[in-house]
Amino acid sequence: MKGGYKKWLLILFIPLVLFFKIQPYPDYKYVATAGDFFPVINPENTYNSNSFAFRSNINNGYADNTANLFSHYSPYLTYELLLSKIGISQLIRTYLFLILLSFLGCLCMYLYLSSKGSFKNISKFRLFLLSIIYGFSPYFINYYLPGHFLFLLLPAVFPIVQLLFEKIIISSKKEIWLSLKYSSVLSFIFLLLCTTFANLGVLAIFISLMVGQLILFLLIRQINIRQFAITFSLFLLSLFIANIWWLAPYLVTMGNVSAMTVQSRQTIGNSIGVATANSNILNSISGFPEGINSGGLFQLLQITLLSVLTLSLLVILINKKKINIGLLLIILVTLFFIKGPNFPFDNLFNYLYEKIVYLQVLRRPASKLYWIFIFFVISLIYSAIAKIPQKMKGWAILVNIVLCLSSLLTVSITLDHMSLTPFNIPVSYPQVNQYLIEDNVTKILLLPDLSGSSPEYGQELNYHRGTDFIGQIFEFKKYIPNATSWSTADEETKKVNELANNIYLKKDFCKLSKGLNISHIVIRKDLKPTNYDEKLLVEASFVLSNSKSISQIKEFGNSFKIFKLENKCQSDLISTDEEAEIKFEKINPTKYKVNLSTKTNKVTIIYREKYNRSWVLHNNSLKNFLSQIIPTTKNDETLFVHSQILDYANGWTIDLTNYCSLQKNKCSKKGDIITADFYIEYWPQKMFYLGRILSVISFIFCFGYLIHCVYTKNNLNRKQ
Repeated sequence: MKGGYKKWLLILFIPLVLFFKIQPYPDYKYVATAGDFFPVINPENTYNSNSFAFRSNINNGYADNTANLFSHYSPYLTYELLLSKIGISQLIRTYLFLILLSFLGCLCMYLYLSSKGSFKNISKFRLFLLSIIYGFSPYFINYYLPGHFLFLLLPAVFPIVQLLFEKIIISSKKEIWLSLKYSSVLSFIFLLLCTTFANLGVLAIFISLMVGQLILFLLIRQINIRQFAITFSLFLLSLFIANIWWLAPYLVTMGNVSAMTVQSRQTIGNSIGVATANSNILNSISGFPEGINSGGLFQLLQITLLSVLTLSLLVILINKKKINIGLLLIILVTLFFIKGPNFPFDNLFNYLYEKIVYLQVLRRPASKLYWIFIFFVISLIYSAIAKIPQKMKGWAILVNIVLCLSSLLTVSITLDHMSLTPFNIPVSYPQVNQYLIEDNVTKILLLPDLSGSSPEYGQELNYHRGTDFIGQIFEFKKYIPNATSWSTADEETKKVNELANNIYLKKDFCKLSKGLNISHIVIRKDLKPTNYDEKLLVEASFVLSNSKSISQIKEFGNSFKIFKLENKCQSDLISTDEEAEIKFEKINPTKYKVNLSTKTNKVTIIYREKYNRSWVLHNNSLKNFLSQIIPTTKNDETLFVHSQILDYANGWTIDLTNYCSLQKNKCSKKGDIITADFYIEYWPQKMFYLGRILSVISFIFCFGYLIHCVYTKNNLNRKQ
């Protein structure tokens, strides 16, 4: 039982901290958010929704590509789902996740540092304190927001990733089977990290770091060409296995992602200078690359962290130790990017930023690089103070005191600032969702226009601020005019803005509503009038209440007022010419079966979803499906010409004479009426299926290989 009490203390510490964080508000179930991600409200529904590469109700209905949400929610969503099944609220799940992340960071750093040199001869006390500093890094507090906290998973497990990476390099010299073993384990860790890799900037930085290390080691002759080639191949293979299932559909539709638009690139370019304005050398090397927060404890922590680094460098000089050149170069390169377009690297950085598109995904360099910097700085410190000679006993005591103070400050400050705003969702929200579904909702116009600012809710929501949770409540597409600052000015957005303005200006809105396939207009009443003109909203409510285009009005307390449009102002999601008849069946969010009957030779099928070249019309044969994606040289003009219609929607023109002559078994004719079945499909979903198959097969192989390694090792031990 020696040392057993320490393990129990560690186990008991987690629920103790959790209780400390949640006890001020035991009646609240959810937490507020800021950023790109909202904590999961209904894990089971979200899990089911994430089986599809297209979800029109995400991001106010403007996001064509939601494949990146696969990785955002998986495997984190599995954690959410399992805990929700045993009755743990989302508030507790979120705090527990954050606390476990810090402990995971401590454990991984401890394992990494303890692998350096002889474990028996190093100071476990200093090792433990440095691991605490890394796991409870004070800079993490800027990301204790549900919009960003999934990113913290990479810093938490990076020490283990680095350790396995180094082991692959070493074993690739003579024992390739060991390299395969380590890369198999690495692939499982990368599956966990796909949550973080959904941010392409993080993925780009991570690949650059690992490949950059290999190139550096090759240049300074720490590895040979064989080691470089084997490690490089196994690293990319592990990354591919773990991420192809979500990355395949993501890359197919990448051109439609808002982050890749000209407007977004301009925003990124303008914000990078602001994001790096406080990244002076002093702040950066003490773990605060985006500037230090006000408060005495923060300033004291900065002093202690700088003292640890200074003392470590002095110990190296006094003992005449060699500094690891690789560590220093990585730290210097990281510092260059953290400082960005600021003195003294401004001219060089701006030149590279303009010439290399790859760098433009950085946006906030410090947010994607600080963990690299902190990791290698702590590694450098540990290499100096792990074993201080007996003749430097005074130095050892001083180092221990500063380390103790630093670790204590990191834990206390981090836990103190791990502060999330709790709130409860009014019962009216799910009630409205259910009501609209039962009322055959297609799409809704949601007012007011929030103009890119974060909404603020009433006190019944405990003054919730940030990204809207309504996306997880409403299961259908929502139009919010100009709702997000990063929205591109596409044709659909323009039409929605025109529709909202027509309502505000008392103009006819029936025709526009029909074109956009809107069935209901919903006014939200529980928002505080800080981000919109309340008088304008009151006027809109009055106009709609007295409009002949409205057939029904329903109110839900102080939350919503719902206006149902007359049938003449509504349309079907999929329609065709007046001379033809069409029926459709929804198979899943990415696929519809369409039955077309017509007397004319040429017809147009209209699908009222924002135009996207990834939507294809086919007859369910593989050859026909592929011809819509990759037209062959013999068939430069596909059978179904895809074009933008109604200024925003998808339209396909079909020449039935030509089609039926080529596909006789796909057409039937009774008198003058030609009948044919077609499918409208979002084809990146096929890439998701293909990627998932590849990943599953690869992981089965990796798992089998690891079992084989264990079995072989056990047999060898028995023989010995």
